Amino acid sequence: MAKGNPFLGTSSGSVGDVTLYRRNGAQISRVRVRQIANPQTSRQVYTRAILATISKAYSAGHAIFDHSFEGEQVPSGAQRYFLRENLRMLRANIAADRDANLEAPLSNPLVAKNAPYPVVGQYIVSHGTLYNSLVRITPGSPDHVGVFNLGSTPQTGDGFTWGGFYDSLGLEPGDIYTFVFFSYSSLRAMVSGNFVAEFGFLRITAKDLTDEQRLLTTAPSVSDFFSWSRSSNVNASTSDLDWGENRVDALSVRSGAFCQSLACIRSREDSGLRSSEKMVYMIGDDIAGDGGTYWGNVFDRWTEGLQLGESSLILEGGGF
Repeated sequence: MAKGNPFLGTSSGSVGDVTLYRRNGAQISRVRVRQIANPQTSRQVYTRAILATISKAYSAGHAIFDHSFEGEQVPSGAQRYFLRENLRMLRANIAADRDANLEAPLSNPLVAKNAPYPVVGQYIVSHGTLYNSLVRITPGSPDHVGVFNLGSTPQTGDGFTWGGFYDSLGLEPGDIYTFVFFSYSSLRAMVSGNFVAEFGFLRITAKDLTDEQRLLTTAPSVSDFFSWSRSSNVNASTSDLDWGENRVDALSVRSGAFCQSLACIRSREDSGLRSSEKMVYMIGDDIAGDGGTYWGNVFDRWTEGLQLGESSLILEGGGF
């Protein structure tokens, strides 16, 4: 039985098959489905596999993702944004993999049913109005490992100063650059049909140079311009980063594995501003991994004898 006054928007509980509750100050109602007919349809199975993949990624990286979307309420609005945009993206990617008959390890990975770990992926990790000109990421390919560039290599000589180089990088004190990445275990351990993967981040924050420092003419290190912090499972620090090109082993987790999907988010201290970033694969021929779950074996991992179908959910592009 519902309690409260439905005309004043204060009701909670159920009236017949309608459930009433309040969220973010508003009264919400929804139909209570007592029995789902044929829950093992192709649409539902693929939706479950894709939703589980995105949910595992969010859970692993929620320390960043619950506030990485400019203008969204923290944490609920950011979570909804992450799930909505990544569901749309991953559904399109999986459909493209299937249409191209792209097999593992080149296809986009999915989590197996009941898998306790996330998988690497091209996740949308932030959205906002800032522009990140400092960090440029080149994705991997089947023939080459990806790299990321941190600014440019300082060219000491006539007229070179720390201040001039700092300004050429477009830095401002309080600028934050957060590298976010997923890595598979270096042991390639597999649990419940998926390789063990984990999320990590390294945050570097631009320092405010003194007048004396701005006049120095020697080549600065990254630690001269940035302070840093990291998640507890990450090995890297600013001493592992070089100006200019960096390989993926500059960012690793303590199991020894280096980043396999990577993005870098620009933000600012005491500001809700963010840059718009999406992870890219850094190991082009080692994404799903042989034996991992992908579109070609998701039937066996989740159910049997089904086909890929579009979601019936309106917010995922389905019809009425």
